Amino acid sequence: MFFRLDATGQGSFIKAVAAGSLPDMVAFSPDGSNVLVANEGEPDTDYNLDPEGSVSMITLTNGTPTDTAQTINFTTDMVFSNDTLNEEDYDSDAKRMALLKAAGIKFAGPDGMTVAEELEPEYITYAPDGQTAYVSLQESNAIGILDLTTLTVEVRALGFKDWGTYQLDFSNKDEIPAFSNAEGLYGMYQPDTIASYQWNDATFILSANEGDSRDYAAYSEEVRIADIIDEDELNMMLSPSLQAAYDANGAKDGLGRLKVTTALGDADNNGEFEALYAYGARSFSIWDQNINLVYDSGDDFGKISAAILGNNFNSAHTENNGDNRSDDKGGEPEAIAVGEIEGRMYAFIAQERSGDLFTYDVTNPFNVAFVAHYNNRDFSTRFELDDDLVNPCDEAQGMDCSEVAQSGDLGPESIQFVAPADSPNGNALLIIGNEVSGTVTIYQVKEK
Repeated sequence: MFFRLDATGQGSFIKAVAAGSLPDMVAFSPDGSNVLVANEGEPDTDYNLDPEGSVSMITLTNGTPTDTAQTINFTTDMVFSNDTLNEEDYDSDAKRMALLKAAGIKFAGPDGMTVAEELEPEYITYAPDGQTAYVSLQESNAIGILDLTTLTVEVRALGFKDWGTYQLDFSNKDEIPAFSNAEGLYGMYQPDTIASYQWNDATFILSANEGDSRDYAAYSEEVRIADIIDEDELNMMLSPSLQAAYDANGAKDGLGRLKVTTALGDADNNGEFEALYAYGARSFSIWDQNINLVYDSGDDFGKISAAILGNNFNSAHTENNGDNRSDDKGGEPEAIAVGEIEGRMYAFIAQERSGDLFTYDVTNPFNVAFVAHYNNRDFSTRFELDDDLVNPCDEAQGMDCSEVAQSGDLGPESIQFVAPADSPNGNALLIIGNEVSGTVTIYQVKEK
């Protein structure tokens, strides 16, 4: 739905334009000539209906949208730029899925799902010229490159993060920050929000690597590592090297607590996991315009947050209970924005669960530096709510929201950077929407 705001901020309705199934995010082109809509197309929990993911493009003329949207689908609009392939190599859904799987795209769902049903557009960012855009396909660990001239999309796999190189806290049982690495354990980047900027006239994409699983009543890929080898659960095996890492890292109360996917890891389907793949990368990354990894913040977020917040790190946003997200996706980098201040480019990344806000200097994407950490949350309050309840604060269900209003910002979901030239006071601003506390916080950003 399109509205026009007047000088006082009052909105008047212009037009409604039909998009695809379950639109999740809307992005305006740099010149305002069109709008892209990420249609996520998630299934219902019983998989009775699983709509196709797609991207809608709505053209605007003098600020007025067209009556109908154009659709970029993940069937006939999908292309592969590899010159060793001909169109006949990907002219069917089976061929496209085989090529994408071979490239490292994660497919997880009931048998018979199509590529378009599997791919679920999450977030969109435009290249500065407005001719290309990028869409995160979170659950599939991929980013799509949208050609807005031909209205086609090419899907690129993001690869995996080696947690044998970096350290993470994978258990919520000890309730303290405790970092380890494990050979054979990998992270899927699975970005939520993405943003873009330019360096040396080239486009770079920033991603907040939150992670997400398909976890529904009719199908779930999510499992704790301990349940893989539990004879009452999956009753499968870990390879000898993974079993050694499992035993050396606390077994069922340590590494065994971490949630991983069943869609990857047993490549030869012999009942033995040769590798383990966890959700998200607990970081932010920078990718070049071809979706090659340029930079990743590694294990910065966990270690910086733990050093400052102590035992409150990796807390959920539904209660003040430290370490209780370590077995999931950590603090969950959710939102990211990029902006220029005094001639330098900065990335701002917010963690949905723990509420951390990180700032990095990304002026040169090949020479990135951590700048600052902030957390606008009071961890001394006591509250508990449940998003899955009709009333998240239902006292009859044991919930208590009496101190939520005193707890600060809970669940940062999105960030908007306001450049100094567009700011009412001439200073850069960050506007952050927090979905659990229901608060909007505005930060004034200055260089020291």
